[in-house]
Amino acid sequence: MQIYIRTPLVHDSQAIPHMVEHCVARNIIEPTNFFGEKVRISKEISGEWTKIFFDKSLISLEIVLEKLQAPILKSVYAYEKLPFKEECENIGQGSLIYEAMIRKIVDKKITLNTARGISWEGIVNYHKQHYHKENMLIFEDEVDLDQEFQLIFAGEACKENDKSEIHQHFDFPFSFDGANFFILGSKGYDVQRYWKMIFTWTLLGNYCRYLMRYQKQSYFYEETTLDFFRDYLWLTTPDIDYSLLSESFFENGKKYLLTMLENGYFKEKIFLANYCYQIPALRAEILKICKDFQRNDFMENYLRKIVLKKINFF
Repeated sequence: MQIYIRTPLVHDSQAIPHMVEHCVARNIIEPTNFFGEKVRISKEISGEWTKIFFDKSLISLEIVLEKLQAPILKSVYAYEKLPFKEECENIGQGSLIYEAMIRKIVDKKITLNTARGISWEGIVNYHKQHYHKENMLIFEDEVDLDQEFQLIFAGEACKENDKSEIHQHFDFPFSFDGANFFILGSKGYDVQRYWKMIFTWTLLGNYCRYLMRYQKQSYFYEETTLDFFRDYLWLTTPDIDYSLLSESFFENGKKYLLTMLENGYFKEKIFLANYCYQIPALRAEILKICKDFQRNDFMENYLRKIVLKKINFF
């Protein structure tokens, strides 16, 4: 089972919500409780959401909610400050690129990977303000392959604004730490845009693997990613040779994606679109969108905008 908690930045910084994620539902770890604390609840923060994962066969939803809303212990806060600082000083490449893209696309003042600005008072106040049920999206993710994730509860405060009006398209080259990429995205996105971007992400991700792993025999290579932050949605793909992305590759990629959709994949993407992003669609409607997505649309409105500026594809 999963719980998504809406955890917005504080003064354009993720420091306080991130530290709260470290401290919430925690006790000081002793030999007697180490394994019990370890297996019951896991947490991670991404953008302006904190995600809680737990196995309801080991711990009930009611107990998890009680733990999440219980006051944070000052002893846990004191204990977590050093590991929190160490984490922020040793962020992985993917997180650093994500932060750099947010600064480029959304606001240059935003800082995700920092330990600066935390205080006991700030942690306590933030926890009281945001860790309540109306700020949570609760759902069952352990379902049969032919079933969608089951909504348990959706608090009004956790629902993001309607994304269905597209305010701005953007596409530009992007470099980070010697690696070159292309970014394609929009501020706002309707259901068509959302699923065409997922189609494009799936296709380009597989193309990158085909080219780099099986044509160039590279084990390490940059991958295509799809990211969200507030009302922005964007795809980042490496600056590689896309001239082998033929009509045949596109059509075979479409068959692969449709087969995945027909067999119950993309459950989380469907669930979040329906209950978080306010662009609901049934799986049958999504299948139709992807079936109707033609190569000329893909080339002109997705791939060409950023990649074909560099190569003479036709």
